[in-house]
Amino acid sequence: MGAVLRFIIWLGAQIGRFTARTINRVIAWARRNAKTVQRWIERGVNYGTILIWILQALGIQ
Repeated sequence: MGAVLRFIIWLGAQIGRFTARTINRVIAWARRNAKTVQRWIERGVNYGTILIWILQALGIQ
C-alpha cells in the first residue's frame, strides 16, 4: 500500500498539468483499485504511464 500512497502523493504534484477535479477522480480510482495499481508499480510501470491508463479508463483522455 505504501507504493500506492507514494503514487497518490505524486498525483498531487501534477495539479498544474490537470484540474483538481481530474486529479481527485484519478485518486478515487486508484484507491478503489489499489491492488491493480500496486501490481503495476511492482512490475516497474512508471507513474506517468499509470496516470495515462487511469485517465483512459475514466474516459478522460
